[in-house]
Amino acid sequence: MIDTVILSLPNYTITDHDKFTPSTRNIDFDRFGGQAWIKYAQNPTEAEKLRDGYKPNLTITKRITNNGIIKPLKIQFSAPKLLFGNNFDELTENDFSEIIEKLELKLKDMGVLVFRSQLLKAKVTAIHFGKNIPFSDYTTSTSIIRELAKIDLTKKLDLTRTKFQNEGHSLQYYTNSFSVVFYDKMKDLQLPKGRAVEKDRLQLNIFDYLENKKSLEVLRLEVRLCTSQKIKRLFKDLNLPDDLTFEAVFKETTAKKVISHYWQEILSGLDLIRFSTVQPVDLLEGIIKSNKLNLKTALSYFGALTLINDIGARKFRQVVNDSYSDRTWQRLKKQLNGLQSPPEGKYKPFATISEVIDRFEPLKMKDLENTL
Repeated sequence: MIDTVILSLPNYTITDHDKFTPSTRNIDFDRFGGQAWIKYAQNPTEAEKLRDGYKPNLTITKRITNNGIIKPLKIQFSAPKLLFGNNFDELTENDFSEIIEKLELKLKDMGVLVFRSQLLKAKVTAIHFGKNIPFSDYTTSTSIIRELAKIDLTKKLDLTRTKFQNEGHSLQYYTNSFSVVFYDKMKDLQLPKGRAVEKDRLQLNIFDYLENKKSLEVLRLEVRLCTSQKIKRLFKDLNLPDDLTFEAVFKETTAKKVISHYWQEILSGLDLIRFSTVQPVDLLEGIIKSNKLNLKTALSYFGALTLINDIGARKFRQVVNDSYSDRTWQRLKKQLNGLQSPPEGKYKPFATISEVIDRFEPLKMKDLENTL
């Protein structure tokens, strides 16, 4: 469902100016001093969070536009943390009213008066959709992430960079406007804050009540849309409503459609590594028998697939491009994708991920007892 959200509000009332840094007491008269804008921030400290519970981060940006000076309020928060105190439990549409109520109260406590009706119609300028995928059959998140890292995905999804870090526990495909992130949720809880994917995270001891915790693995998939322009373009491509108010965007159907879209794009890139769990001799035999190829052609395809499974499609593609051309790679890729699969089929955990996304049922910590 939805995790992090950034809302933008043009109208609000500040009841405690000194809670912001710098103080907003003279916001109407503060001079720009040659700068394009002035920022006033209120980011709760760790001590405040321990004392008062989770709070959003607030930023007011005063800037000059063609229509005069504007001072929008940006509200950034994790909706699950606001409601549950953690970002593991997943939300449903039925939680929306309570989220609005809690957000209104938190803002009031932070010295900002915003009415419910304003929050409902607040513009969404960034949003993270996420899904937790549990495994209790000793499948590891790391093994899945290693397979995903082999995909040549950047050009397919108009992404520019790939980050494979934390000893293979996290993988991020990203650009300035959006990113697709996979990480080992359980491992992430144990990492130092500076290295973790989730910086403001819950503690691992929340799972201490589980008797068989060692067999539990949770793969986290997030699609992070970082600009309103990207949200608009994607929603248009997916035939989603163009209303970007918080009330309109907070829909399970929207979250599922966005996550499913990117997962299907990723699955299509898995064709070249679908043989990764097949033994070499079975792979060669399957290529020959399933596709009626002569030995020379079968061996060339076998060699290409073996290298792709070893070093990944991106690196193999670079090897081909360096000596030949990208047209050669695209032609080979088409031929490899056209091969009939051996009986073993695709890497099984990917089917599990597809099933979880297709069901799109909210996962709660208490539900994990039933999976072990």
